[in-house]
Amino acid sequence: LCLSGRALLTYTVNFTLSTSFKQSTYFLRYCNSKLANSNEYNIAKVIIDNIHHASNLSLEYIANNAHISTASVSRFINKTGFRSFQEFKNCMENAFLKTKMRRMDYNSKRFMNLTGEDFLEALYTDAIENLRKTRINMDLNKIKEIVQKLKESRSVTFLGDFHELAIFYTLQLELFLHNVPAYLMSQEELNMLHVHNLNQGDIVFLINIYDEWFTDQQKEMISVARNNGASIIAFCQDDIDLEKEDVVYRYGVEKTNNDGYFSLLYLNRIMCEMFYR
Repeated sequence: LCLSGRALLTYTVNFTLSTSFKQSTYFLRYCNSKLANSNEYNIAKVIIDNIHHASNLSLEYIANNAHISTASVSRFINKTGFRSFQEFKNCMENAFLKTKMRRMDYNSKRFMNLTGEDFLEALYTDAIENLRKTRINMDLNKIKEIVQKLKESRSVTFLGDFHELAIFYTLQLELFLHNVPAYLMSQEELNMLHVHNLNQGDIVFLINIYDEWFTDQQKEMISVARNNGASIIAFCQDDIDLEKEDVVYRYGVEKTNNDGYFSLLYLNRIMCEMFYR
């Protein structure tokens, strides 16, 4: 398969942006919830306070302001998923500058000339349309089948990003209440030891908003679990590459990634309530 120069450039830019965004998101999540001690807090605070010009930061500046050694800063950067400090700076520049430019371009095309009320109505309409499409295409029998599989499983491992997993926390709780072990496992923190222990009777429940966010790590986890005999259930808004024997439930409006969260909240609520019907 050959790509033209322009197509190859577009692919490369999109791939770089997507990868940078994922890495930067993991870095921020680490700073939000996983700081191990006051030294890490001090390093994270200096970086976040200066995130608007991260590409100009130096190890020495961070170390001096965090009152710690440059070696400690380097170890922290490695711990948050980067091979080097330069990779970290490149990632931050790509993730925030280019994402901001893309968001500004999207916003100017859709919302810039709208009045305040029209802007609010446009966002509301997008959310309602995603929910409406999910409701119109609702397959209640398939939802019942999925809930029954969850209730009868040996364990359920939810797989998605932080936002998606937060929505399904209440479904995890319902499984606990019905004596089914359940795990919320983010794509950035795949525990392959856990995956290798999944086998027949276990379920991997993939939550996916956008096909470009179906990561190589997720694919690896699903492949290992499937080969060990575990079942795969996927809730997908876009068409992603899964085996024909997997249970796939499509929802929402394809390629409307952020609006899909509204539908996921709705679907999660439906499945929680169906435990009692």
